[in-house]
Amino acid sequence: MSYTPPLDAEVTAFVTTALLASGATFNSGVLDADGKTQVQTEINASHDGTIDISFCADSGCTDVVRSLSIPYTAADGYQFFAAPAFGNFIEYKFTNTTAATQTDFYYTTKFLTTGLSPQLLTTEAFIAPAMVSSLNRSISVGENINGIYHNAHHGGISTTNSTTTPLSGTGVYEGGFVKTIGMTSTSIFVKSDVDSAVGGLKVIHSSDGITDDRVLGFTFIAADNPQGLIYLIPASTQYFRLKYVNGVSAQTEFITSIKFESSPQQLPTLPINLPISDNTLANTVKALSVGQQPDGTYHNELHDGVAFQTTDDLVTGATFSSDVIDAQGYTQVQTHIVSDQDGTLGFKFCSTSDCSGTTVGADGVERYLSVPYVADNGFQLYAAPAFTPYVQYTFENTGTGTTTQLFYETKLLTKALSGQLLGLDAFIAPAMVANLGRNIIAGAVGSTFKNVNVAETTNDAGTYHNLHVVSGARPSQLPGRTPVKIVLDISNTPTLVYSATTGKTLYITDLVIFIENSNETEAGRVNLVNSTGATTPVVYPMVLADAGNKSTASLVNSHTFTEPLEFDTGVYVDTVDGTNEIVGILNGYEE
Repeated sequence: MSYTPPLDAEVTAFVTTALLASGATFNSGVLDADGKTQVQTEINASHDGTIDISFCADSGCTDVVRSLSIPYTAADGYQFFAAPAFGNFIEYKFTNTTAATQTDFYYTTKFLTTGLSPQLLTTEAFIAPAMVSSLNRSISVGENINGIYHNAHHGGISTTNSTTTPLSGTGVYEGGFVKTIGMTSTSIFVKSDVDSAVGGLKVIHSSDGITDDRVLGFTFIAADNPQGLIYLIPASTQYFRLKYVNGVSAQTEFITSIKFESSPQQLPTLPINLPISDNTLANTVKALSVGQQPDGTYHNELHDGVAFQTTDDLVTGATFSSDVIDAQGYTQVQTHIVSDQDGTLGFKFCSTSDCSGTTVGADGVERYLSVPYVADNGFQLYAAPAFTPYVQYTFENTGTGTTTQLFYETKLLTKALSGQLLGLDAFIAPAMVANLGRNIIAGAVGSTFKNVNVAETTNDAGTYHNLHVVSGARPSQLPGRTPVKIVLDISNTPTLVYSATTGKTLYITDLVIFIENSNETEAGRVNLVNSTGATTPVVYPMVLADAGNKSTASLVNSHTFTEPLEFDTGVYVDTVDGTNEIVGILNGYEE
């Protein structure tokens, strides 16, 4: 009968205090752990490093059955690790990963034949961070809705959907599908120093981990989110992944990740007085407001929106027609158009959805407006009440070529449109809009009232419709007229005093002329002629007596014309008879 010595409860497998240079590695060699049930490792080093432990099936440690690589941070100080002796042979290493030689190093492992009790303390004893405790791991199992039992999952960041590698211009990051069983929500973090493509952040749901069944697209704007942005989205399908398409500019910074949560994600709770910014998280809520109609029924409340919009070019003579639009429940229609070709707008207001008629009273058409559009006028806006339950819009290209710019749309509004609000002395541009107001002025005639008529005036500035109102303004002050004042100082010589502008007419409204005739035997005569040199046609003649036995005979002519004198060529002063000195002023205007 052989003798078996008693086993020691604890044996030191190795211990070292030899300092390691930068990058150097301590190796314990392969240690025989046969018959040992527990290994206990302790370390304290002045510099960071890496602990490598290999559990082997053979003494040469070529058959590694389990390996661990544990980072060591010097700032954490003394560290303790204990575990079962998984293999019969074990090898321990420590590498100094810093750029300096250690100044302190203690590294040891003990083999135990009994389990290790980490710590026994009194009920209220102090607990220090360097104390040790047993590591317990357990898995919770639950029955799902289909009667199948699954391990309970824990949340965490998906490594297959996380990256910090910047993308090139238009570059793409593709995440991998992750099974979301046991997950209730996801929080997605994105940060980039440039904008994504439009809808470039894509959150993809899948039922099989292969097919992209549902894709939600978001556009990341770097300037609006310098600290990054968080999206909270339910894990609503069995698989989930990220895709990110960068904009045209290359990134220098990019972070994106998905964190899966096993419990509903809670939004941050903020103090009442804390300012809320665009980056503050908030629940997205969708709700419908319902209101009672005049007939007593209930309907969802409507919201303002675009009824139709087109930017398709039209060839000459072609017509765009919108669908028949249901305007019930709306109070206002607002139409915008800009085109580089002239055209005609058509607005059909209908009592039925047929709205196919081309004249008022046919096939539901109750009101029809045909509005000319001039391309030179640029952007135009038209707004009016929603007169009927249905409306349809057309635009015919009546220009000389195909449109290369056309934008035509109508919005339906639930409230009246305010044209423009400005400061009292604010600049007013022609493209600004204003409310259309029409008023009628009435005057009393005896005991009855009649509307006041207007007079039409047309000249180069356009056609005006002005009230028949007497004012102190001179005729030359009306829009489109150029005031003209001619000074006369002529010594008995036919003279051209004014040449009319080409295409215009000079109107003399009043004059003051003084003439002296020094001829003792011949009467004086002066003509105002519509000419630049000819003696006809005479527009206005002036005659005065001869001087006789006096030194001169004189004439003063001052007159305001009810109907102005007209000169469409020029004003030529012709001294016909006598010896005449002429001075004076002619007042009028050209148009």
